Amino acid sequence: MREETVEMKIKNIIIISMSVLLTSCVFIPKTESNLQYVYDMYGLNYNRGNKFYLQHNVWYKEPMNISSMNYLEGKIIPVGTEIKFIKSFPGYVIFKTVNNGEKYKIINDSEVSLLSDQLQFHRIIGNKNPVEGLNLSKEYLQQIKAGRILEGMPKKFVLLSYGNPPSVYNPPKSKTTWVYLMNEDLKTRHVVFKDDKVVYVFDC
Repeated sequence: MREETVEMKIKNIIIISMSVLLTSCVFIPKTESNLQYVYDMYGLNYNRGNKFYLQHNVWYKEPMNISSMNYLEGKIIPVGTEIKFIKSFPGYVIFKTVNNGEKYKIINDSEVSLLSDQLQFHRIIGNKNPVEGLNLSKEYLQQIKAGRILEGMPKKFVLLSYGNPPSVYNPPKSKTTWVYLMNEDLKTRHVVFKDDKVVYVFDC
């Protein structure tokens, strides 16, 4: 009888251990998922029910083939635009803009961006409108949304206009010059700062 009790205890321990292991595993979906990968804890960790906004201007030539490298060419979806997620899968998200329902797809090539999906997409999309509450004139904000960099512009506004400079061209300690990609041919734009404000911009 005692041996049976010990055996039952061992079985129970094995069952509990297996349950813990299974619930702690990370499952990456194998097929496209309508919002699952965007929201669940194994994906991008966005909170359901929140509103979402572009954290910087998103530049594009083809709406369903936008690189997360944010090449500075083509049209612009302005910073602060409210969006709704449609679909996602490792490596990309599809969303639509709330104001006109236009659909877009942003692709993260992690081998080029050097960033995980979670980090890259959280830089691009967040649940706070980054231009709300800024003490800026309407004209100055229009310049930012048009993708223009002005002399004397603080770094935080350059981030709104151009986004984060790509890691592959910008070492972590790069503080005086940010290098952006203008196109897939690797033409670059250099934004030079002094005291955290733009002093000049040049292309090469």
